Amino acid sequence: MNVLRILKLAFVVMTVATPCIMSAPVGTGFTYQGRLSLGGDPAEGLYDLDFRLFDALTAGKQVGETVQLKGVEMSRGYFSARIDFGADVFDGSSLWLEIAVCPHSEFPVKKTTLMPRQAVGGVPYAIRATYFDGTVDVSRITGLLGQGYTVSFPQVLYNEATVAIYGDYFNWQSRVVVTVGPGVDIDRVAGFDPQGRPKDSPGFAMEHPFVFEVGGAAAEELKHYYAIYPASDLAYAIIFVPSSPGEMALGLFVYMLKLERHEPGIDGRTRFVFSIARVPDRLLSMAIGTDVGYGDFGSEGSYNPATDRRVEIEGLPSSFYPSVEEDAVNRKLTFVYSIEEGAGIFYWVKDIVEGTGLPRDLSVVRLDGNGDTAERVDYSGCFPLKYEIFEGFGLDTKLRARVVVSYNTRQPM
Repeated sequence: MNVLRILKLAFVVMTVATPCIMSAPVGTGFTYQGRLSLGGDPAEGLYDLDFRLFDALTAGKQVGETVQLKGVEMSRGYFSARIDFGADVFDGSSLWLEIAVCPHSEFPVKKTTLMPRQAVGGVPYAIRATYFDGTVDVSRITGLLGQGYTVSFPQVLYNEATVAIYGDYFNWQSRVVVTVGPGVDIDRVAGFDPQGRPKDSPGFAMEHPFVFEVGGAAAEELKHYYAIYPASDLAYAIIFVPSSPGEMALGLFVYMLKLERHEPGIDGRTRFVFSIARVPDRLLSMAIGTDVGYGDFGSEGSYNPATDRRVEIEGLPSSFYPSVEEDAVNRKLTFVYSIEEGAGIFYWVKDIVEGTGLPRDLSVVRLDGNGDTAERVDYSGCFPLKYEIFEGFGLDTKLRARVVVSYNTRQPM
């Protein structure tokens, strides 16, 4: 049965837009939530969506640009999408939202338009730090802080960091909003040893894009540089990341950057999207700078018995106290840690990705109240599948990173 025809059968809108929660419009984005059914069954997996605004329920004229989202996840048919049509479309007039959808594809695929259009009532509003004292849940804030935090104003500075970019013919520096931080994903090549036991190995590595937003003269200056010099002029960036007001935590170096595009961002900023200008390989074009006075992601390590486990890695001299989740079915460990808990782990990841170190054995240890070993599980043939700094570019939260590690076998002791 043709998938596109099935897509036409049912689309139930659950929530069209967030309610007005403040009298002054300071952000233009809003959250759209819906449910997609295929032949009466809820959709699952990834879909590509196009959102358009019109000034009439049928026909009419399109208002603003088309917002295209790729790889939107459907879970039991439900999905949530963040949409931003820009600052000029919401002037109090009645508007209707039209959605086109298709299964996720890396190639151009014709989308099915869902009917009828949905009325968008009112302007999405949100709270901005400069208007507020006290505390408020961050889900009501425009910007990029993420969910689940209660923050104090006016200390919140929209996860700002300082970025310096150096090319062959220019250098540039500004405070920016980092939206996608440094990271790398590594392919997993499954295999077995002569005894038939799992023995996986790392494959190609793909580094995450580096994305930030900046406004005003700094944005115009950077756009001007890239208008004069070709995007193939490879550059490198230094990201100075604060961990608390007035304290610089560490420097992150990202190499071989190529500007892919710049586009309108949030709150009037410009978003710059940089890729790593190299085909997937086994090199990690990122470093954590100790030569600029900042340590590795932590120095001595700190232990929280409520959440943390001690991870002992062969050849890693520093203490490492992350929270640990194990997926025994897929033979994966996920380590999540803050800046105080991750000393040395980045260099272990880098050694294995670049092939300068062999897959390692590691142990996850639970300590008792006296700091002695209460439980230990040994893992063999470990290598990292993912390294990412996923949280804490803001001055109100600590830096946090995530490492996903594959293992071949496990042995409780």
